[in-house]
Amino acid sequence: MTCHVTRSGYSIWAAEDEADPAGLRRLRNRLSHVVLLKWEETGEEHKLKLYDIQPDSSGRLAWAAVEEAFGADLVEISDEGTPGLLQVGDRAGLTIDTFQPGDTILVNVSRKAQAQTAAEVASGYFGKNKYGVLGLAPSSAASFENYNELQKLRINAPFFLSGRPASAKAPPLALVHEVFGEFLTDADSIQPSPDTFDFVLEACAMLADFYADEKIRQQLFNRLLGRFLGKDIYSVSLTEGVSATGGSIVDSLDKPEFASLHVEYKEDMSTGTASDPSAEIMSYHYCLLNRMAPKSRLASSPCFGVVVIGCMLWICGLAFVGKLAFQPLTPMFPMLDLRPGQPAYMEQLARAFEALRHGVTRLGKEYAASPLGVRPAHFVPYPLTNSARWLEVQHLVNIDSLLFFARDAQTETAKVIKYVTKYSTEVHQALSDTGLAPVLYDTVQLKGGFMQVEMELLAEEDGWTRLDMMSAEELSRVQPAVLAALDRVHALRLPDGGSVVLADCRPCNVMVRIVDGGLVDVRFIDFDWAGRAGVVRYPCFMNHRDVPWPDGVKEFEHALQIHDTRLLTRHLPKMSTAATDGWLS
Repeated sequence: MTCHVTRSGYSIWAAEDEADPAGLRRLRNRLSHVVLLKWEETGEEHKLKLYDIQPDSSGRLAWAAVEEAFGADLVEISDEGTPGLLQVGDRAGLTIDTFQPGDTILVNVSRKAQAQTAAEVASGYFGKNKYGVLGLAPSSAASFENYNELQKLRINAPFFLSGRPASAKAPPLALVHEVFGEFLTDADSIQPSPDTFDFVLEACAMLADFYADEKIRQQLFNRLLGRFLGKDIYSVSLTEGVSATGGSIVDSLDKPEFASLHVEYKEDMSTGTASDPSAEIMSYHYCLLNRMAPKSRLASSPCFGVVVIGCMLWICGLAFVGKLAFQPLTPMFPMLDLRPGQPAYMEQLARAFEALRHGVTRLGKEYAASPLGVRPAHFVPYPLTNSARWLEVQHLVNIDSLLFFARDAQTETAKVIKYVTKYSTEVHQALSDTGLAPVLYDTVQLKGGFMQVEMELLAEEDGWTRLDMMSAEELSRVQPAVLAALDRVHALRLPDGGSVVLADCRPCNVMVRIVDGGLVDVRFIDFDWAGRAGVVRYPCFMNHRDVPWPDGVKEFEHALQIHDTRLLTRHLPKMSTAATDGWLS
């Protein structure tokens, strides 16, 4: 049974074999978010209850009730092979026709982007009082109990996209605003100026000292950092009645409209730190955004943060993407003078602060040049926000993916836009030239390590289907063409004379179309790991839990063509042992 249900904001897939843990893992691997719909009886009422399946810290599945009904948002129902499976959606829940009490249906909910206005987003995330929907002073919000409640127990949790818990993941800030990608590039490669080296030595000496009153460290370092950045850093109240920040660079001390930097201080670790400084710095920035909502000077309200815990320091980024997002931009640095033994470490510190100075300066100029207005309040990579270049931008799969649909404003061509940190343009182009991959239109290297890949859209309305979405009968029909296409890929030669390996030849990366006369078109997609066979290596953090990789496939090992073949054939209808062995030999 495969049931497709479309509802406002969600695409739901039901799977057979709901009791099969391996099937559950396959769903989690294929799509973004697994839930369970369970039939429940309450007196004379019958309803389906929606549960969220989240892995806990040990990786086991935990359950949490998140919603009792889909309600009036249900807009369309269609099913295959099970007429009347789901019928009517109302605020009492979904009614059911052919299932009995106690039956369960495994489904996947894949959140799609919704065209919410900034005002609509603000109405749900911000409030009229000084603390907004947060409801807590920043120092209180950062306590263990309150931060845990904000991130895990509240309705619509997590409140912040801070990476705590792991499901509270923010999109890469390097794609939210170019200033963060520029910081990451600069922190890795920029040549610090002489005064930056002087600042680092002075900062190390200052922060490594012991202070009976932490306020003294705060005042001294605010003054030193402000002088280095060329901006005054003040402890300022971002909203009337809210306690002042540890230090901020703002446009005005009286009702500021933007901040390009916040500094948060905590007592030395040896005294015990009672709260999470990242939660506190997010809460301060939230209070500023809450007062200004739904208006802002820049769409994502980007801001740098510096967290100081005694002699420990790290630099982070803050941005609004529908919720306030936080990501570290550096590791936690012990601010210690490690000359002469570790010059590379001292250079790393200097590059980080040189990058921070460039970033804060750039943000200040952009904020000052941008008028206050109501701006988009959801995440779209900054290159796609250029309306003169792109139209109809939307998430292609779900809001967690970095795959987008966009229409070229000049040619009106529908394109797939993908953001990756590693990609074999050479392999994609070689396959595209021989009709074995979508047309590759362009690639753009972005600051911060990301690449923007623009390619042809293989649309469902044009007959294209992912191999992993086909039935066993359909797979049997297309199997010879798919295997022949893979043979053609392996026979190609790259400009250096090497042969091609795809390295991730799972069925989800194979698109198939049956054309007039029964001919089968095959296109391979996803060339993140591809390269020259026997030379390119598999990446780290491969998914060994859900993907049955062939023998020899693991992190850092060379990718071989036989791996492509064995991985793909594992998902095709079983052939006789003799035929399989002969074909693989």
